[in-house]
Amino acid sequence: GKPFFSFEYFPPKTDVGVENLHARIDRMASLEPLFCDITWGAAGSTATLTMDIATNIQKYQGLDCMMHLTCTNMPAGVAKEALKEAKENGIHNILALRGDPPAGEEWKAAVDGFEHAIDLVKF
Repeated sequence: GKPFFSFEYFPPKTDVGVENLHARIDRMASLEPLFCDITWGAAGSTATLTMDIATNIQKYQGLDCMMHLTCTNMPAGVAKEALKEAKENGIHNILALRGDPPAGEEWKAAVDGFEHAIDLVKF
C-alpha cells in the first residue's frame, strides 16, 4: 500500500500556545497528512481544549481528526458526553486509551468508570 503519515498534537497550556498550535496546524495541513490526532490530557485535564482543537481540525481545517479518549478519571457519564460532543462535531475517529495516572499516583478506575481501554470501546 501507499505510505502515509499523521501528526499528533498536544493541547497547549496557554492561550498563546493555542494560537500558535492553530497556526502550526494550518501550515502543516499543506503536507496532506492522512489524519491528525489530538491527545487527551493527563487525567482528563485538557478535555475541553482537546475537544475544541479536534473540532477545529475536523470542521475548519478540513483534516480528518482522531481524538484520544482515556479512561483515567473518566466516569461513564462523562465519557458518554464526550463521545456525544465528538459525534456532533463530526469527529468519528476515537483512540481509546487507559491513560496514565496523575503524577505520583497509582492508576485506579474512576467510580462508575472504566478499568481498561477495551471497556471504553465496548461502552
